[in-house]
Amino acid sequence: MEHGPGRRRRHHPGRRPRLRRGLCAADDGPDIPVEERENVFPFGYSTEEEEGTGVGLTIVRGTAEAHGWTVSVAESRTGGTPLEVADIGSGGVVDQTGADRRVRTGRSPGAGDDGFRNPKCPPCPSVRMLDIGAHTSIAGGVCGTCGQIFTHSPQVWQDPDIGDEEAERFREAAAEDDVGPWVIHSSYLVNLCTPKEDLREKSIDSMQAEVDAAETLSIPYVNVHLGAHTGAGVEGGLDNAASALEQLDVPDGVTVLVESDAGGGTKLGSEFEELAGVLERCSLDLDVCLDTAHAFAAGYDLSTPDGVEETLDEFDEVIGLEHLECVHLNDSKHACGTNKDEHAHVGEGEIGEAGMAAFLNHDAVEELPIVLETPTEDGRSFEWNIERARELYEE
Repeated sequence: MEHGPGRRRRHHPGRRPRLRRGLCAADDGPDIPVEERENVFPFGYSTEEEEGTGVGLTIVRGTAEAHGWTVSVAESRTGGTPLEVADIGSGGVVDQTGADRRVRTGRSPGAGDDGFRNPKCPPCPSVRMLDIGAHTSIAGGVCGTCGQIFTHSPQVWQDPDIGDEEAERFREAAAEDDVGPWVIHSSYLVNLCTPKEDLREKSIDSMQAEVDAAETLSIPYVNVHLGAHTGAGVEGGLDNAASALEQLDVPDGVTVLVESDAGGGTKLGSEFEELAGVLERCSLDLDVCLDTAHAFAAGYDLSTPDGVEETLDEFDEVIGLEHLECVHLNDSKHACGTNKDEHAHVGEGEIGEAGMAAFLNHDAVEELPIVLETPTEDGRSFEWNIERARELYEE
C-alpha cells in the first residue's frame, strides 16, 4: 500500500470541500490590514478578478457583525470595484448580479482555494471550520453540520425499509439544512471476519442493503466494524473480511469505511496494522473511520498533545492519512489500553480536555466529518457535546 506524508487525501464526491484559508486582494483590494482580516472575516473570504474592474470582494454581513465588526460599503484603495456587502449570514453563496465573479464562504459547496486564489494575494491568517454532527435517526432532527444514521435497528437482521417518499424527505432536509456528509452505520450483528458461512452470508447481504440504501439517500459513506475472527486467527480473519467486502456491489459515490475497534477477545480492527491489512487485501476502494474512544481503549494514548501527534503519525505510516475519511469523536470512561468500549462526554473522560483539544486542532482531521456518539442518558445532549468540541477546537 502506498501511503505517507507525500500523498494527498483524495476528494470524495460526497464531501464538500471547505475553505481552509482566507483569501484577500492585494494592491487593488480593500484597505483592511492583514493582521485584522481574521477578525473581520473569521470564516474566510475569497476574491476573483472581474474583467476590466480589478478585484471585487463580498463580505458576509452576518458573519462579520456576529463578531463585532461594523460592516459598510467601501471603495478599494485604487478606486476599483466597490466592496459589496451581502445580507446572507455565514455559509452562504453569493452570485453578484451583473458581475462575472462569485464569492463563497463557510461550508458552501465548492469553497476552497482552487480557482479562487489571486496570485498577487498574500494569504490571510488561516481560517478553519469544524464539520461536526451526531448520530441520529433517519427521521430525527439535525444536530450539527454532518451526521450519522442507522437505517434500521442495529440489533436485528433487517433490511432498510426506506420508501421513495422518505428518501426524498431525507435528501431535501439535508439540502435545505445544508447538512452533510452523512454516514450510515451498519448493523452491530455484521461480522466480516467470521469463518462461519451462514453468518458471513448474512453479513454480506446486510452490507449490500446498506450500500444500496446509501445510494438511495445520497449518502457517501457506510461505516462497518470488521468483527471477530472467532478462531480463524488474525490473518484468516483479515482474509475473510476482505473477501466478504469484495462480494459487495458498491454504487458509484459510496465508500465503505472500516471503523477502528476497541479490541478485546478475537475482535479485529483495534490495531492500525489490521485496518491496513484489510485495505491491502481488498480490491474495493476502502477508507477508515477513526473512533477516538476505540483507539484509546486499544492502546493509542490520545490524552496528551504528544500522544495525539504520535498516534496520527503512526496512522499515516501504517495506513496513510489519505485513507482517513471520518472521525467518531468520543471520550472514554476507561483507561488507555483496557479494550473497554464505553463512551464519555467530550473532555470529561480519560482522554480529557487536553487530548480532545489537541486532536480536534490537528491538521490531519481538519477537513473530516466528525460524528459524536456520546452518552445521552444522563441528560447531556449532543448539542452540549458539539458546543464543547467547538470550544476546545477554538482554544
